[in-house]
Amino acid sequence: MVDAGQSAKTLNRPGLGKVLASLEAGEVEGVVILKLDRFTRSVRDLGHLLETYFQKNALLSVMEQTDTSTAGGRLVLNLLISVSQWEREVIGERTSAALQHKKSQGVKLGAPALSDEATLSRIKELRTQGLTLLKIGQVLSAEGYQTARGGSWGPSTLKKILDRSGA
Repeated sequence: MVDAGQSAKTLNRPGLGKVLASLEAGEVEGVVILKLDRFTRSVRDLGHLLETYFQKNALLSVMEQTDTSTAGGRLVLNLLISVSQWEREVIGERTSAALQHKKSQGVKLGAPALSDEATLSRIKELRTQGLTLLKIGQVLSAEGYQTARGGSWGPSTLKKILDRSGA
């Protein structure tokens, strides 16, 4: 099974769910994974998986060359997952610190919702006419106005624009 594009920080993944269901049903006796950090990055989740699914079934990791059917394999697996979880947390801390630093220097974060003042003027004009945010979005689309990213004019986008402009 493959969980392409899914993060290993959660166990709520379709492919993993199918594998675990196969283990529970007794359809398979073990699971082979390529890399542990693609399986899970949480010490707690690994503990749950080992206790719930891999007491009687084998979990084999190709890259780390570990086998949970042995005490040594379980020890190595726990050490590796601890390092993996630490790495995920450090990346989060560094990212947060970098964004806070940029914010403190006055750098605006995120993509701009608008690309020009004419669009903002039209949004404000439509709002003063009493139109709902949904209706404003429909009018802007019909009139050919584009969001900064070329997306659709949703109510949340329009609310953000109005809030930022002080309207």
